[in-house]
Amino acid sequence: MVRSTFSGYMGGLISLITGDSSLPSEDKLPVIYITGFSKFWNFPVNSSEEALKKLQELNLDKRLKCRIVIEILSVSYKDINSIIPKKWEELKPKLVIHVGMKNNTDKLMLEQMAHNTGYQYFDNHRMLPKNNICIPGGEEVIESGICMKMASQAINENGTLKSDRSTNAGRFICEYVYYLSLHQDRLRSAFIHVPPIEENLSASDIATGLAVAVEALYQQVLELDCK
Repeated sequence: MVRSTFSGYMGGLISLITGDSSLPSEDKLPVIYITGFSKFWNFPVNSSEEALKKLQELNLDKRLKCRIVIEILSVSYKDINSIIPKKWEELKPKLVIHVGMKNNTDKLMLEQMAHNTGYQYFDNHRMLPKNNICIPGGEEVIESGICMKMASQAINENGTLKSDRSTNAGRFICEYVYYLSLHQDRLRSAFIHVPPIEENLSASDIATGLAVAVEALYQQVLELDCK
């Protein structure tokens, strides 16, 4: 179970990853792969991209003793189809977290599941997936093995940006990329919708909230691996 305070579980987290206080060489470190999206449609800024730029400055990799790989994806079904399976093969990640912007929220929304069909929103190239399907023959719904309700509770207890669990990722590029990763490994895949940048909510504020979310999700994956 995710503990209620980071000070309470960080020691256990470090020992779970390394076995002691020493830090392995970078190529031996567990990998967390995090993606955001570039600008889309008529939105001048994508808060997922800007927040991940700030997340890189928070030294989260050193705190978690892992390697964090951050990538900004173009809003293109075709590009994502090519990139995501290759990254799973190349990085063999301990955890994959996709991040996207949700325009009508002020919270971090942790998506529990993704659908294979029904993708009817055009990407930046005015393209759709063939037959509006992510993976032909794939399961209609794949649910993450990570308990997003539990992770959300940990975020609400430890962070300044509130969180909630969602079961509707939107049937656009966000849910599409999430389904691709869930198809690879449902026990290591997560998606977070972040709010837009506004006058009272900066990219740095969102990044700070994301850092708490990454720690909560990573802790849960480590505990699942130990079972």
